[in-house]
Amino acid sequence: VSTERLADVVKAVSGLKKLSVVTDDRSQHRKYGVVDPGSEAELKEGTDGVGKRVLLTDDRRKELFGLIIGKVDDKNAKLFYVRRPDKDRIYR
Repeated sequence: VSTERLADVVKAVSGLKKLSVVTDDRSQHRKYGVVDPGSEAELKEGTDGVGKRVLLTDDRRKELFGLIIGKVDDKNAKLFYVRRPDKDRIYR
């Protein structure tokens, strides 16, 4: 990845804002589309509600930042439900 492209990605990620907490309830991951596609345990229950996992890593492949992007908010099509892969809390 070019340095310019990486700078664009970092700029986009650093500009993300958590507008509100939706829930801390893990059982709601499917409803909001934030099931981790990299989690065998979560995928055992099926593929409904699987989100898109975005990871930023350094040159040694160490994770710097991770985010699971879920469904579009029904009330505002510019917003998505998201969560960190290692957390249950869902944000809008």
